[in-house]
Amino acid sequence: MEGTEGRGLVASRVGILLWLLTLYVGLTYLAVGTISVSQINSRFGDQAAIIFHVADLADQQRRVRNVQMMEAETIFEQTRMLRDGALVELAVHSERLGLSQARLRKALDDPDQSVRLEDLGIKADAETNKVWDTAVAEYYRQNLFNDLAKKRRDHLMEMLRGGLAALVGDVPQDGKVFGLSETQFQTAAATAAGLRAFGYAWLFAIPAEVLTLVLALVLGALGGTLHMTKVTIDGDEMPPGLWYLFRPCQGVLMALVVFVLLKAGQLTMGAADNDTLNPYFVAFVGTVSGLLSPDAYRLVQRAGASLIPAGDDESDRWAIGLAQAMQDNSIDAATLAQGIGVRIEDLTSWMAETAPVPVAQQRVVAAWLHADPRRLFTTDRPPQMVVSAPTSPPVALAS
Repeated sequence: MEGTEGRGLVASRVGILLWLLTLYVGLTYLAVGTISVSQINSRFGDQAAIIFHVADLADQQRRVRNVQMMEAETIFEQTRMLRDGALVELAVHSERLGLSQARLRKALDDPDQSVRLEDLGIKADAETNKVWDTAVAEYYRQNLFNDLAKKRRDHLMEMLRGGLAALVGDVPQDGKVFGLSETQFQTAAATAAGLRAFGYAWLFAIPAEVLTLVLALVLGALGGTLHMTKVTIDGDEMPPGLWYLFRPCQGVLMALVVFVLLKAGQLTMGAADNDTLNPYFVAFVGTVSGLLSPDAYRLVQRAGASLIPAGDDESDRWAIGLAQAMQDNSIDAATLAQGIGVRIEDLTSWMAETAPVPVAQQRVVAAWLHADPRRLFTTDRPPQMVVSAPTSPPVALAS
């Protein structure tokens, strides 16, 4: 029987530890993402989401341009080989006709010089001229294709080397991108791209104010998880299973309440005395709220009491100043008891503070004595009077 209970206890502890591990992994992942994106938002403001969008677009464009670059490089190599082949064929014809290679290259490279055989001083029949002209035309055609392929390749390479702004076609005249220098923009975009690689892209779609709230809630749950871990490791108490489910929720709700009070200005905690809360400060407040939920509850309670002061205490109170007020107004107990319609015994007990005064009678007494009820009555109980027990007479023992 004891072995079965022991195995059940071990299984319960293992289940709790696995649950805590799951919470730590998930909440830590969310905490890192929200803190990082909140930090970017605090640095770049409303431009953070735009920078991330541009970085994402540039990354997509880079992949497309890399594919285009590979295709352009292949086409360039193909056209170069075809151009070289046409040049070799042309050189064969020139050698057969007695035209030197140097003179041929000079004629081909000089746009103002004709490369027709008759202009080069070589007499040939019509068929030879036709073959020569075809070979020259093929060389010029392949050379043109090669130049176009080279320009295309160089343009793509320039786009890839020109930075993200050049890649997406957003290069203003003053060299600034969204008011940032190219280096600052590159740094911000690289950071955003790194966060996207870890799966935090969706956080950039959340408005900055909402993201700060999400940060507080996540850290509140993490603080509650830290408290659960301490309770589990200490082993001084064994809470029920539902406690492990509701304790992180308590941390979330407490962090939400504290965050709202911070934003409303009802709580003052140093760095929170402004409209823009530092992400690390929000993370700290959320963690503390979840970790120390009872203390945070008392803090909120005090803040609420200062905002909504309690009204008059509608309960029985003690007549701490009744006897003095009667003396000041020269009214005896019998007269006052008859005037307010109570028994003199009750009035005497009120004066002696052995019984509290009912709510209805408090107003009547204050009106009769023309006194402020706050000076006559109090909610503080009088100190307990210690009454000595009577001493029993000695009992005679039978002889």
